[in-house]
Amino acid sequence: MRWGDDRGSVATEMAIVAPVLFMLLMLVIFAGRVTDAQHQVLAAAGAAARAASHQSNAVDAEAAAEAAAELNLKDGGLTCTPANTDVIDFEPDPPAGLVRVEVSCTANLSGVALPGILQEQTFTAEATEVIDRYRGTGG
Repeated sequence: MRWGDDRGSVATEMAIVAPVLFMLLMLVIFAGRVTDAQHQVLAAAGAAARAASHQSNAVDAEAAAEAAAELNLKDGGLTCTPANTDVIDFEPDPPAGLVRVEVSCTANLSGVALPGILQEQTFTAEATEVIDRYRGTGG
């Protein structure tokens, strides 16, 4: 082998660079999955708050919020273990007339998790809606 001979150097470079590129790609996929999960939980909180805003009392609001959040998370493809939906504040009387809902979801991200990164992460979102003044008797 002569001095300055480059044969085999591309294979060596690829052996060094390929794992780094693979890890970078996995990190981008993981970041996208985390962002999507947070967006799904935020959308579920909004749907839960809207559903709760159509109810006439706090008990019905809690049930409607939970059902709406579960349906929204299911439709979004996010599996939570467990998914918690809480009506934090239900004030139907003017001048407030607001309902505030919090949705919390522990999602398993093991399909795209990198070594050393938590495979289960908890996402939490909160949404507030104006209570519908013209709601029916609870529906």
